[in-house]
Amino acid sequence: QILAVDAQIGASDRQGIAEIEQNDRTIAGIEAELSRAQRDDRDKRITTQAEVAEAQANWRTAQKEQQVAEAELTVAAANLKSIQAASKAAIARFQRYQSVAAAGAISTNQLEEAQLTAEQQTQAIAAQVATIFKQQHSVAKVAETVTAAAARIHRTQAALNPSQAESA
Repeated sequence: QILAVDAQIGASDRQGIAEIEQNDRTIAGIEAELSRAQRDDRDKRITTQAEVAEAQANWRTAQKEQQVAEAELTVAAANLKSIQAASKAAIARFQRYQSVAAAGAISTNQLEEAQLTAEQQTQAIAAQVATIFKQQHSVAKVAETVTAAAARIHRTQAALNPSQAESA
């Protein structure tokens, strides 16, 4: 009987050792998985932080481009006013020259020059209006870029701070 009990004790010890070894392997596997998950999380955070920084830089660049586009639009509008004033003066000059030319006080050549100047100013107005239209389109496009850059910032920041509901 003693041998049987010794055999049972030996078998029980071996089974206990096997279970401990199995538990140790399981714990080691879980620890390795946890370490990998932590490393992946750390890498993802670093990448996401870089994406946030990039998005913020793009947003700042887009804002600066918007300021430049708006300033260029302001300049174009001011140039239009200047051209309109010059056109008004050229037309007035041409009209004066018409009445003076009818009296024979100036040459036909001077009258034609005044007419050409008035026509050129009218064409300059049309060109400047087109420039303003183009610049307005540019301002709108850059404004959309600013909005998109701001949205990207929010999206990447959300990846840095996911809600607890996702991990539950």
